[in-house]
Amino acid sequence: MPLAPIMEAWPIEEVWLRPIVSIAVGAALPWLALRLLRLVAPAPGRARWLVAGAAVACAGLLGATALGPALVDAPLSAPSWGFAALCAAAAALTVWRLPADPAPASDRSPALAWASAATVAALCVAALALPAALTAIPLEAAPLAGSDAARWRLRVHPWDGAAMIAAGWASRRAGDTHRAQARATEAVRMGAPRHVSLELEAELLAGQGRCDEARARFDRALAARAEAAFDEGVPTEPLTLGGFTLPPSLVTECGGLALPSLGE
Repeated sequence: MPLAPIMEAWPIEEVWLRPIVSIAVGAALPWLALRLLRLVAPAPGRARWLVAGAAVACAGLLGATALGPALVDAPLSAPSWGFAALCAAAAALTVWRLPADPAPASDRSPALAWASAATVAALCVAALALPAALTAIPLEAAPLAGSDAARWRLRVHPWDGAAMIAAGWASRRAGDTHRAQARATEAVRMGAPRHVSLELEAELLAGQGRCDEARARFDRALAARAEAAFDEGVPTEPLTLGGFTLPPSLVTECGGLALPSLGE
């Protein structure tokens, strides 16, 4: 795919932010996790390796999802796994440079150290999953999600097509139609359903006064949404198209849709 439309959708500062942060967080994660372990188990001994291993694994997972569509052609491709190895190596280097912990005192149960290590390791995994859960944007809510929500979601999950659609609608509201179109195209490459991109494209055409094209594009969006609904399998309940987005400019600038009457 040509580079220009991709870079129109991805500001240059956003392209490299996640990879740089992933390396930095990956390198710092073992120190933070082991520091927390020492607070609850002052002499963890061998149990520290459970926490260290969890921190290195989490750093690798951060790296595996760090390279977005502006840098690689597909998620979890070979470059992504290579970057995952780089982040894991940065974390392992931190572990290697940290001083060894003393063995647990004889009057202290080793089980306490292992239980504390397991708890801290679980917290590492939870801390990795929490940003993804907090920034998620439902596909149907994307048109109204806002630019800040879209930006943070793409920083956490660069391959989220719903977030790119949200960014496209935010660009449309800001009057940046070129970037909105680029983001509508990029969202499909990132895995977003075609119908949500077509709805945004219909809005952009209507905003330019190209009403016939906008109506035709929105008809395609409805057809694509219906096709997606049927692709999910044979319905056992009444089939609905869901809450599709009616492009505002199609109503305000083009007088709405020419819908057929029920008798036709």
